[in-house]
Amino acid sequence: MAKPGRAEGSECMRISTTWDLRDSERNVRQIEGMVETFASLAEGLGAFYAAGFVQRGVVAGRRPGFDSQTEETPLPRGLLWTGLPHEPTWLSWFGRPYRDLVDPCLPSWAIRMRGQGLLARLEEWPLDRDVVAELALQWPDALVSRPPIGPLTQAQDIVLNDGRVLHVPALPGPMRAARHIPDVNLE
Repeated sequence: MAKPGRAEGSECMRISTTWDLRDSERNVRQIEGMVETFASLAEGLGAFYAAGFVQRGVVAGRRPGFDSQTEETPLPRGLLWTGLPHEPTWLSWFGRPYRDLVDPCLPSWAIRMRGQGLLARLEEWPLDRDVVAELALQWPDALVSRPPIGPLTQAQDIVLNDGRVLHVPALPGPMRAARHIPDVNLE
């Protein structure tokens, strides 16, 4: 599916799951079970990349909800693989071919080789984006998605029928593809 050099990125499949860990902040068994599930899924599916991260401001309920106070995801948007996200995450899975390309960038204490992949875990407990940023890790620049050139839409205020004003923020444009997207169809 991935074809290096395509300017817009390569097709990919996105699978997501949500764990509400607020009540189990220091429950080692639950955190370890979640990490093991994450790694097993990534390895079992033959993923070339997977990310586990804390997303603050999710609305609690029967199902998680997202609103204007919900933190943006650190992952590139869209259905195309445009390269690694520019922000490292608390948990990262690197399958082939990314495993060998990012291994030199990671501290040895964060790495756990597993089958054909590499699980990078930056701390025992889940870390939010601010704490991960303080660690100052960076993926190889050529493999990272680049920011959009401009917004997809402009911010606007919409007047509702009852006179209230709804502010709709500008939507960022799609991420631009990394300078190098390796062939992820390696057997």
